[in-house]
Amino acid sequence: MRGLKPPGATSSTSATQKVERKRLGSWKEIANYLGKTVRTVQRWEEKEGLPVRRLVHDSGATVFAYQHEIDRWLNRRSLVIHGSSEDPAEAPAASAPETTQSSIEPGAGTQTGKPSAAGVRVITVTRVIVTLIVVLSAVALLWSMPWSERGAPAVDRAPAPILTELLTTDAGIEAHPALSPDGRQVAYTWTGPDQQVDLYVRLVGVDGVLRLTDSTAVEESPAWSPDGDHIVFVRRSGTARRQLVVVPALGGAERVVHEFTVPDNFDTARTIYSGIDWSPDGRTLAFTEGTRKPYRQWVTLLDIESGERVILTDPPTGMVDVAPVFSPAGGQLAFTRVHSPLNGSVYVVDLDSGQSGVSAPRALPGAMEWNTDPAWTPDGQDIVFTSGRWPRTGLWRTAADGSGEPLLLVGADQGGEQPTIAAVNGGSSWRLVYARRSMENDIWAIDLATGDEQRLFGSSQRERFPYTLHDGRIAFISDRTGYREIWVGNADGSNEQQWTDHRSTYIWHPTISAATGVMAYAVAKDGLLQAYLRDGPLAPARPVFDEPASDYDLAWSRDGRTLYIASVNRAEGQPATWAVRPGEAPPVVIAPDFYEVVGDGPNAEWLYMVNGSALDKQLWRVPVSGGEVEQVEVGEGPVHSFTLGPDGVYFLAVTGEHHEIRRWRWPGGGIDTVRVLEHIPEYGMAISADGRQALLARLELQRADLVQAGLDQRAP
Repeated sequence: MRGLKPPGATSSTSATQKVERKRLGSWKEIANYLGKTVRTVQRWEEKEGLPVRRLVHDSGATVFAYQHEIDRWLNRRSLVIHGSSEDPAEAPAASAPETTQSSIEPGAGTQTGKPSAAGVRVITVTRVIVTLIVVLSAVALLWSMPWSERGAPAVDRAPAPILTELLTTDAGIEAHPALSPDGRQVAYTWTGPDQQVDLYVRLVGVDGVLRLTDSTAVEESPAWSPDGDHIVFVRRSGTARRQLVVVPALGGAERVVHEFTVPDNFDTARTIYSGIDWSPDGRTLAFTEGTRKPYRQWVTLLDIESGERVILTDPPTGMVDVAPVFSPAGGQLAFTRVHSPLNGSVYVVDLDSGQSGVSAPRALPGAMEWNTDPAWTPDGQDIVFTSGRWPRTGLWRTAADGSGEPLLLVGADQGGEQPTIAAVNGGSSWRLVYARRSMENDIWAIDLATGDEQRLFGSSQRERFPYTLHDGRIAFISDRTGYREIWVGNADGSNEQQWTDHRSTYIWHPTISAATGVMAYAVAKDGLLQAYLRDGPLAPARPVFDEPASDYDLAWSRDGRTLYIASVNRAEGQPATWAVRPGEAPPVVIAPDFYEVVGDGPNAEWLYMVNGSALDKQLWRVPVSGGEVEQVEVGEGPVHSFTLGPDGVYFLAVTGEHHEIRRWRWPGGGIDTVRVLEHIPEYGMAISADGRQALLARLELQRADLVQAGLDQRAP
């Protein structure tokens, strides 16, 4: 980004062009340059904005950094803690206090000095004065230094702390905000009093909301027409069907303008949504649609008048494009390309009369592994986006032309996602609105005979996806370290041990061999979800395959000799389910399609698998030696979370307002209800080795509020 020129700088041939752009090409080189461990510099990147870049390509991403950018970050950081007795290289960065005062001018529909119902903290006058003195002292110190000693040419400017204000505080989840063209109204989705996800509109800073929809389907991703008279949104209809629906902004009759499909396992990560935007000239809608075979999703442009569709992007198999948004002038479009679960980059593509293939999309520098939700600034020069390790995400700002490094706006410790920006006060200022999410999960054991419950594993973060191991221990996924890792504990919840240390955004399906004790699992690495093996807790990890591909799901056979792996694209770019004997025999395809692996049944005759959307699965099986795949009937209604028990295949069924644990018994295959649950479980279930308990993750806390702030305009 461009920044303010230093006093006396009148020529473009300044220090900007003289900086030696020495590149550090890996985490190890970055750590050696700073004299720290790799883990320390990775923590600095996540929590303090250490400028690490990623070169994104179809097969993944490469980490690198520039020495001069790291030097500049160190200089800025040392100013923040100036006067502290701590070592500047080790002390935590200071953060700006949150206040109820908005940086947007009163009269633009903001609250002025009135505390919100959620009890937002009000900073005392004394505390504000002290804070201002510290900040002004740092600024004075900066400008008293010779320009060459400030560690930064005028390429980029550090972002000023933004003052935030809660915009909504209603119970439930308020998400997918979209500011109107004049910035005075915001459309969003809310799980209202009836726990139904519908579309609402409210004036910024004014109490009261207008409900636009009342549907049992799920609404998401609203976008305004350029004149502010209508709102288009995506309505989920079934597991893979979607509708584009237009409704008057003041309420009225709906109009379905298009129907389309997405891959039927599209929402597994629960962070991916289709997204939609309305072009500035009002003629075109941009949305994303796709197929399951091959598994991919692309951006489509829809002419509203004629209904003509043009496919704009062409992602590789196994990847999906989501969250498209037009630039303010309409000549460019930004979107997210998801390389693997919770690993994605923001791209920008030039438009020319809506024709595809005009130019290849270019990736913008990312902040963390998961970069999504692009939003243009009103001048079209910058893009604000979500980045982090979901659900711990913040907001970053980067130049739309890809120059410079991203600048941190809202840290992951505060939380931020789904930004929307509009000019207010006649264009003299910009308003930023985004969603702030809080989540906490624990793992519980439910006695299937009595219904008694016991919390097994918990923390202030998320514990989910329990898996029963062959020796009775329980593996689960935890975010307690700040990263998603695999932990293993005893059946009574004791002796928790961390097994993996990938510091990844996504890790999945741990399974331990009964023969060797080797753990197999899938982890997002280099932009792909790949199968790995590990001999013990924090032991060295090694890949199952020599060549990387997208390996989604896996399970050891009962005898611990065969590893079943479902891959999206390993079979010459096509999905398939494989049987692998690591170190013994080459892998073979046993099912020519993608299935999530449950495991083999008694006598190792059948391999049980599932496919379908995240919350509506079907059970299938195939002979372990390969052959014809056949569907197993498990009754009507949405079902999911299939797992093996000692006497059958267990799964969760949704009936009305309740979740039931059901069982498909072998060998006969009869279906019975084992227990009706009192609490709604999260996705994923395991059955204890003795068949007496069900292990389930429960959502202890989930809320999302909307937050507003003023956003600095770009310096001329």
